Amino acid sequence: MVRKTLPLLGLFLVVFIGTILLVGGDFDLGFLKPSEDPQGFRKSTRLTNGSEDDPAGGTTQNPSRETENGENIVENGESPDAPGLISGQVIDETGLPVDTASMNLVPGAGNLVRAEGKDFLIEDVPPGEYQMAVWSDGYVAVRISVVVKPGRRTHRVVKLTSGIQPEGRVIDEIDQTPIRDAIVKFSGQATVRSDKDGRFKTPYTIPTTALDQISVSHPEYDQYTYLRTPTLDPKRLIIPLSRGNGQITARLLPSSDTFKVKDARVRLFFTTGNRNDLRREKLVKIGRQFEIPRVHPGLYDLVVDFPGTRLPEIHRSFLMKMKGQRHLEIEVGGGTVVEGTLTSRAGLVSGRRVALINEQGRVVAAVNSDPEGKFRLLAVPQGTYRVKVWYGNPWFNTDAFQVSGTGKAKVAVDCDRQRLKR
Repeated sequence: MVRKTLPLLGLFLVVFIGTILLVGGDFDLGFLKPSEDPQGFRKSTRLTNGSEDDPAGGTTQNPSRETENGENIVENGESPDAPGLISGQVIDETGLPVDTASMNLVPGAGNLVRAEGKDFLIEDVPPGEYQMAVWSDGYVAVRISVVVKPGRRTHRVVKLTSGIQPEGRVIDEIDQTPIRDAIVKFSGQATVRSDKDGRFKTPYTIPTTALDQISVSHPEYDQYTYLRTPTLDPKRLIIPLSRGNGQITARLLPSSDTFKVKDARVRLFFTTGNRNDLRREKLVKIGRQFEIPRVHPGLYDLVVDFPGTRLPEIHRSFLMKMKGQRHLEIEVGGGTVVEGTLTSRAGLVSGRRVALINEQGRVVAAVNSDPEGKFRLLAVPQGTYRVKVWYGNPWFNTDAFQVSGTGKAKVAVDCDRQRLKR
């Protein structure tokens, strides 16, 4: 009986194993060692396009997770050097997709596959931290930080806000002729230079709020700042510049041969009506006369400083009349040297703005305190002064003291009591 059933049992096993081989079943055949797995039943997992191979012929999506900052990352490889990818959407203020957008990574990397319609995709991005710049016509460009991890996908939604690209002309207020090489600044968002026809246009889109303040300057004209008006058309800006009929001549005189500074910066501020508008700015040589032509009538503050040094500013205030002529001889490095120290229980005395103001309330000299709260003001003429310190809410003036005009004067300022120490 047993002999008769053995052939049948063997035939059954052959048919059974053959059936398994045909359907590709993944059974654990204990009698096959790993090296004896000719059909590759124990397939190793491979990652392709963010999914795992499915032995049944389909795909199983990798598990995804969300990081603390909202980034959706999907497993896409095991090697620490495996490139990742960046995907996402570019939308406007209303949440609608921006049809066309341009973008790049800094430092440069990756391969931009698409950036149209409702999404974008950048592939083959080496692991690392990047700045991604995104822009589109009619929108303000933005830059965001993106971290790409090995073999993972980072998903970001980028919002663009609509803006403007102002353009117009700069002209002479009197004869309406175009002004070439005028500098036009839009609230710190963009700076442009007018061409030979006085025309200008920002090279990129800027926020609409940049029109709130427009400053225009030219070496031969007064600098003006324009505030936004309801009738302002950003595509047809007409900006007039004017110049007066007064003239200022001046010379900076070194107090001694030991004064080694060769150059200074001179700025002219229009201070009529408590304004503080910068009208002119130029670099001059110490000891050499310079002039500022075409100055309007009004009160002015001429500020002299020495870039790259710790020397204090020197201020000279004066009134310009119609067709007036003003000549100034300003001593630098001479006069009384006022040395002082700021003290405070909190110890916050470093880098404080310190100025001397005269009896008319005008600044004569100014400087920033050093890390120990010390300051030094040069070339202070004889007179009565107060120390103005930018400390607290937002500054205070001390009681008055006398300066002889020669030698040194020492003061100590108690910032807590806002007065001089006696």
